[in-house]
Amino acid sequence: MPTRLLRSEDGVIRADAILAWAVLLVALVIVAFSSVAVSELTLHARTLQTISTARAIREETLNFVIALAESEGASGPARTEAHARAETHLARFAELTAQNPAIVEDAAEIQALARQIMATPRPTSAAFDDLRAANRRLQGALNAAIDADRQGEDAARTRLAVLAGVLSLLALAGSAVAIIAARRERAQWRKLHALSEAAARAAADADLAKTRFLAVASHDMRQPLHALTLYISALERRVQTDDARDILTKMDRATQSMVGMFATLLDLARVQTGGVKPELSDFALQEVIDRVVAHNPGGTVTAASTGAILHSDALLLEGALRNLVANAIRHGGGHAEILVADAEDGGVRLSVRDHGPGIAPADQDRIFEEFVRLEGRAGAQGLGIGLSIVRRIAALLGFRLALVSAPNAGATFSLVIPRSAIRADAAPRQEAAPVSLGGACVLAVDDDAFAREAMTQVIADMGGDVRAANGAEEAETIIAEGFQPALIIMDLRLDDALIGIELARRLNASLSTPARVIIVTGDTEPQTLATLRASGFPWLIKPVDPHALAAAAA
Repeated sequence: MPTRLLRSEDGVIRADAILAWAVLLVALVIVAFSSVAVSELTLHARTLQTISTARAIREETLNFVIALAESEGASGPARTEAHARAETHLARFAELTAQNPAIVEDAAEIQALARQIMATPRPTSAAFDDLRAANRRLQGALNAAIDADRQGEDAARTRLAVLAGVLSLLALAGSAVAIIAARRERAQWRKLHALSEAAARAAADADLAKTRFLAVASHDMRQPLHALTLYISALERRVQTDDARDILTKMDRATQSMVGMFATLLDLARVQTGGVKPELSDFALQEVIDRVVAHNPGGTVTAASTGAILHSDALLLEGALRNLVANAIRHGGGHAEILVADAEDGGVRLSVRDHGPGIAPADQDRIFEEFVRLEGRAGAQGLGIGLSIVRRIAALLGFRLALVSAPNAGATFSLVIPRSAIRADAAPRQEAAPVSLGGACVLAVDDDAFAREAMTQVIADMGGDVRAANGAEEAETIIAEGFQPALIIMDLRLDDALIGIELARRLNASLSTPARVIIVTGDTEPQTLATLRASGFPWLIKPVDPHALAAAAA
């Protein structure tokens, strides 16, 4: 190697030049090593193939010899059947041996002897001896082929060992120069790897924490909100003075705000984690609008009648509409207006309009981001994620989402939704009359004491003769004592098990006249919702709105 190539201008041996030459030599040896390695692998594969073929040949030989032996003492159909089996194995034997020219002659001799034995009514023992001798020669040839392949494989391994030794020596020579750089690189890699693993663990822990939060919040945290909502509804019927009613109204608004924020957080997490799967069906848009209007009593939401029939996911659409209405009430002056019109593409344009301060063009994209709240707004409470959920639901269902607004001109949020092939004429909405159960027997089953007591009070206020049970055993005892409910309000999860549907069916089976069943639950996982839909029972998600409960009870 010319030393001038290894020296710098001042005559000092250059480490990078040595390393470059070492790398070149190592690369050449690696190429040779790889070539021999590929050759060794090919030889090994050929050896395995030879062994496999030899085993198959031995197996077929044994099979047709057995068939020949069976035919020797047989006659008539049995002999014919044995010969047929022998021919089958001989055909497979011929196919296998034809792949190896070294054994073709021995194989042909074995086939000829076998067919000669089959053609002879009473073959002699000498014929079988000849067959066995030919088979021994064939097996010897097979063993020789296997040994030859193994010898070639061993030679390739020897060459690999030699090249590996050379490669090791070159690697040792080059390591003297490269060790410092390698250590530095390794240290940097370890640092980056540690940071990457820490970030991955943090992400996994955060995802696990979110999952655990959803699992707990979806049921346990809904329980006290459910009870609180029903208690306020029951208290509302008992308050007499105007001052007390005003306080109660404020309590109800605060509770509904808390319920809305809680539900919004869960909706966002479920949409983010892919826990929401659309279930498309045909439904009346008016029913969705009516539920949203009923969720905001007091005239804060107005909507015109519509006869539009849509093809989408009614529950997800209702969630998006609720968030748009809540946003309009909170930031648009305390009132929201729901509008329905024909869209240009034949769909339906569902809009929510407010008369608030409007949104500047610079903020109209930003407000759809999570946890963004515009500054300087009156009533800017909330989490700033309602519009983010609307955007995600619109993307999930393929809706077009639009915003028309300007400062001091209010805001109109619109969703363009596919129309169903089914058509319906618009019909005016009718205000629902107050619900009265007229003394009907009602059984309320819930393992949460607060929720059970609150539900009992609300049903009693509706005029129902209500009995409450904390679980399956107490419910069955109440019915066994002669109580015959016309309505059963059943919590889905009892004692940490989703047995409400099964219990409701079991209780109905013991009644002389089956009762109507309403399932209430705080579980919102997709599997749970699918189970509820398949049950055929109406169901409500906790915290249950008293108006929704009254409508379901009616």
